[in-house]
Amino acid sequence: MSYRIDPCTGSREECGELAAFLAAFIRDGEGPTGDARERTPELWLTRIRGWWETNPFCDEESPRGLIVRTEGGEIVGFYGYIPHDYIHEGKRIRGLIATTSYVRAAHRGAALPLFMKAHRYETDFHYTDGAPNKAIYPILERFGYHHRESATMHLYPVSASPGHPVRWATGMARLFSTSAGNLPDRGRIITDPSEASACAAFPDGKLRRHVSIETLSWYLKSGSSPRYFVGWCDEQGILQCYLVGFLRKKSILDALVVADYAFSSEESKATLDGLISEVARKPSTFGLPSSVSLVAWATCEDDLASSAPVRKQFDPRLFYRLPKSKSDSGRHDLPFEGDHLFQ
Repeated sequence: MSYRIDPCTGSREECGELAAFLAAFIRDGEGPTGDARERTPELWLTRIRGWWETNPFCDEESPRGLIVRTEGGEIVGFYGYIPHDYIHEGKRIRGLIATTSYVRAAHRGAALPLFMKAHRYETDFHYTDGAPNKAIYPILERFGYHHRESATMHLYPVSASPGHPVRWATGMARLFSTSAGNLPDRGRIITDPSEASACAAFPDGKLRRHVSIETLSWYLKSGSSPRYFVGWCDEQGILQCYLVGFLRKKSILDALVVADYAFSSEESKATLDGLISEVARKPSTFGLPSSVSLVAWATCEDDLASSAPVRKQFDPRLFYRLPKSKSDSGRHDLPFEGDHLFQ
């Protein structure tokens, strides 16, 4: 059977058709079924709007992904991109984050051509795949991708609550925490990036995500579940460091997972631990549900201060390929740098 592999246009009609395909793919048991809401087109439309419509990095010329159609025009596959600029030494670098690669089982013959065509932008774009299936690790590595194989998860127990047995039990682990980093004497905590007057100049000696107040506001509006933001502003209202997280449930534990963070200086680097400790100490102040019993902060740096009583190593499943113009550049890695914030 022959197939057409066409670029996504982002039109309203096409987005509706794509959302219907993705929902049906999940309903038919061909994809992961962790979130029952993924069986509905409405959820996918919400995500698609975050990927392309409200995305400050997505313009008319931005690649949005590829759609596989049969000769009759039926959608049987999709490989999505989320445009996201990076920055290095003051220069903007175009980037693409891989998201939601699905091909119907009856049309697996289209999977390899789809994958090959999806990577044709790599010489011009910084490309990130943050949660690939382990089966394609060797393929990505043959394509010249770098694999960040190790990161550290810092687990901060939330203050005990007698009304929640799990949270009471995990809260006891706070007895083993080391002293948290102190927050500066002057400045304030904010829970919405719009409360800041501006962002500090985050170091860009290594290639990193481009961050602004607009970018952070987009993060909070993206995805199909709540996102949480906590930042520290100096006396002038300039954002010096921040964290953005989402909720994740594993077994009987609910956790706030810090998916993105940044700091502007050595001083604000130390402030991050204080911010996270403050969230764990007073979760309701930051709007967290009472069921949350852990704050999980994943890092790739070895020199970040952490008062978490539990730490563990894990594979963040982070793959990336630098554009040719930056092939020798260092890179600031985030363990959850893929599409996690946008789901």
